[in-house]
Formats: sequence, structure tokens, C-alpha cells
Amino acid sequence: LFRSMFRLAIPEKYSGDPKSLRPFLNQCRLHITSQLEAYPNDRTKLAFIIFLLKDKALNWVSPLLDQNSTTLNTHHNFVRGLHLAFKPPGHRQQAEHALLEIQQGSRSVCDYAIEFRTLASDTHWTQEPLDVENSAILYFS
Repeated sequence: LFRSMFRLAIPEKYSGDPKSLRPFLNQCRLHITSQLEAYPNDRTKLAFIIFLLKDKALNWVSPLLDQNSTTLNTHHNFVRGLHLAFKPPGHRQQAEHALLEIQQGSRSVCDYAIEFRTLASDTHWTQEPLDVENSAILYFS
């Protein structure tokens, strides 16, 4: 039903900005999922994503294409390669530190919760330490 209701727009091209990587990959995933018949295997998924690379990101993938790199063998390998290339070093540690320091301050609960969830997903912590009942991380300031 989802696929037959509408077609999602093609995501904007990705230039290599680390902050844009997650939204880019999520938009690609949604687009591919909404049109599975157009992307039946890893090769077609990779072709679609590579088509949407530009600037630094395209410069990164070009030698991989030239060398027929194993990074291009599977969708999973390619996404992992993108993460390794464009997520800044220490990204997880920075998110952990920020999560331990987060305070609501004068912003809305909604804005605070969005930042908290975003940071939490970047830490790769399990759910238990993130639960309000089990955690000293969440408090009102």
C-alpha cells in the first residue's frame, strides 16, 4: 500500500558534509524502500546512491569505482565506507559527552527531546541507560 500511494522525491546530492550524512542516507533508504521494484539488488541501490554524490563525496568514490573496490560489493559495505570517510573522528565520544552534559535550559521540552534522541542514537548506547527511570542523564535545569 505504501509503495502504491506515492513516489518520494529524489534526495539532494551529498557533498561530503558530515552533518548531512545521516539525513542523506535516511532519505536514500526511504526513496529506495518506496520503489523496491526499481532497486531490486545492491548494485542498483549503489548506483542510485553514487549518482547522488558530488564534490568530496564523489571524489571519494571515484577511485573505488576505478579499482572495482570491495567497498562496492554490497550496500552495507558502501554505507559503512561512507560512515568511515565522512563521520568525524571521535564522533561517538563527542555525542556521549554532549549527552552527559545536556540541559533543557529555556528551550521547549520538544527541542530538548529531539537533541537528546539525536545524541543518544549517535552514542550507540543500549536503551537501558537512556530510560528516564534508570538514568541520571535526564533532569530539569
